[in-house]
Amino acid sequence: ASALHMESKSDSALAADPRFSRAYMNRAMARLGLGDAAGALEDGNRAVAFASRGTAAEAHAARAAALAASGDTAAARNEAEAAVPLGVGLGAAPVPFVALGDRRRALDLLENIPTQVARCASARWPGLAALRGDPRFERLTAECPWRRRTP
Repeated sequence: ASALHMESKSDSALAADPRFSRAYMNRAMARLGLGDAAGALEDGNRAVAFASRGTAAEAHAARAAALAASGDTAAARNEAEAAVPLGVGLGAAPVPFVALGDRRRALDLLENIPTQVARCASARWPGLAALRGDPRFERLTAECPWRRRTP
């Protein structure tokens, strides 16, 4: 989905439930894609504030990516590393490491995602686009449905 589409869907979800952590996390990532680091950081902070145990890792990853985009790389790295034990390699966890220029760490997290379905879903995050073309990324995503060309 495009960043504008993701932002719009998140806005709709938040109109229905202003404490929906995942919607703040998705909107933070969308705003990063749109170049709005300040808005992304606001949403990342809200995602963390409203996170449940099941969404904490992705919420912290979203905030870490927003911190990196805002230029606070020390805080971003601390936040990104804090997110890892909350949900190793799940969802958006590799994204802040790409934003920090740590491709190896991002690929390690992607590789440690336990199922191919979850890995393929994670690999589609716009924040991981910089990994496309990397031989390791290509190997890890070779079997993803979105990689297959239709005749």
